[in-house]
Amino acid sequence: IRVFRARPAGLSDCRSQGGRKTVFQIHTSISTLKRDFFCPRNHGFLNDKRRCLRFRNSAFSGESSEEAFARRLRESQDVEDRVQFVETIEGFETQLDKAGQKLLVLEISSDEVCQTGTGEDPEYYWEEDKKASLEPCITLKHVFQRCARNCPDTVFVAALDNETENSRKLMDYLEVRYTPSLFFYRAGKRVWKVEGVNDAANDLGEGVLFYGDKLVQSSHPTSEWVPTISSKDQLQQFLVEQPPNLLAVVDVSTSDCNPCVHVFPAVVALARSLEGHVKFARFLCDSNSTETFRELGVVEVPTFIFYRGGAEVLRYVGSSRGDLIGKILEVQAAAGIQPPPPPPARGWRAR
Repeated sequence: IRVFRARPAGLSDCRSQGGRKTVFQIHTSISTLKRDFFCPRNHGFLNDKRRCLRFRNSAFSGESSEEAFARRLRESQDVEDRVQFVETIEGFETQLDKAGQKLLVLEISSDEVCQTGTGEDPEYYWEEDKKASLEPCITLKHVFQRCARNCPDTVFVAALDNETENSRKLMDYLEVRYTPSLFFYRAGKRVWKVEGVNDAANDLGEGVLFYGDKLVQSSHPTSEWVPTISSKDQLQQFLVEQPPNLLAVVDVSTSDCNPCVHVFPAVVALARSLEGHVKFARFLCDSNSTETFRELGVVEVPTFIFYRGGAEVLRYVGSSRGDLIGKILEVQAAAGIQPPPPPPARGWRAR
């Protein structure tokens, strides 16, 4: 078993029994998706600053200082236009009603505290230490603003956790336990939450991808590569539509499952890089859909069910990206199908 670490390291190691070329190809695709999502307009990526810095410096080559200043002003105005600030319960409910069926992401932040969400945050007595402790939350705020600027189909709302009466009432209404927090709403219902700053920047992007059905700076919805199905009839229709020899992989997930959210960027990346060789779909269930789980034989989520010619050939239970890739290569190799050639390199070389 060989282990290769892709850049950036925000996605876990890839462990596979396949060859180096194939594993590198798949990881390149996943890394490209992470770069495209978290480096909108190539403004930097939390886990790989040098790489995105190179993209950023080349993105506006030939731009004068006046043009750069004007661009930054436009981008700042875009953020102000895209992020709606609320101070009261009524203001939040108004934004929730206006969002309708769109995904709404609410950021709870503070100018005074930056909690990890583990319940073990130390007390700071020196001003320098306190200032340093706020840096991760400042970074998260910048990521939130970039996502707001580049995700026009998602509604972004921000609220400040302070000592005012309206703020306390709003925090109690939202049941805020840690600051910062990110709450995801769909059709007026909270579908996911992220509490504390630890990994919140990555969680924000993964949540927008999972619930929002859109890649940043892409006119194509995620469902173009990974269609969402929600019934046994739709599953049968999906399987009937696939060519007899094409491998179909169905990701059985629930909307409140953290591992399901975290593995979904890899699923989308695989669907894009293996287009024409493997077809993916997402069977999104409610956590109370016991009858559906019974019919599918699913006990845990995420569960990936592999079909060929409409018949199940394998299933994998878990959220390891490397193991999922390994299972795909295993099934294809058993059928005598070679993996597709690797895509051309995009912006970086493996070291």
